[in-house]
Amino acid sequence: MCCVNVDWKLTNSHHRRFAGRNRLKADRKNPNKVYAYDSGGAWWNQWSDTAHFRYSADGGHTFTERTSFKATSPMVTFFSNTSMAVNPNVEGDVLLADGNALYHSVDAGATWSRFNDDAHQFGGIYHLAGDWNTYGRIYAAGNGRGVLYTN
Repeated sequence: MCCVNVDWKLTNSHHRRFAGRNRLKADRKNPNKVYAYDSGGAWWNQWSDTAHFRYSADGGHTFTERTSFKATSPMVTFFSNTSMAVNPNVEGDVLLADGNALYHSVDAGATWSRFNDDAHQFGGIYHLAGDWNTYGRIYAAGNGRGVLYTN
């Protein structure tokens, strides 16, 4: 029984919806690093907020928003249209799909680069996985387009 007598505590999240619609991932190379992505949308009130990427350096006790992610103009979308992956072999290597765009950060979300452009959204990118044996290879699946990959 892994969770018997565990004392759960709230984080310093900026709104109560934080835990309900976030992608949450821990960095396997540095377990003190935890990443959270909030797509900003909900099925009952879609496109009503902005997307947020938050980072914790203390094992998830406190989170800080990475404003550099907002600067990429991510799409505000329903939670199920998003995906996030963290490279288990490289600290701070994060992949994120917001439904249309595929983003990559090599510095725990301090800076971001976009893999695709507006002309190549492939019907929406909803699921992704990195090939951690081949650096830079990403597999993405969208809305009826099969599985695509890039190097």
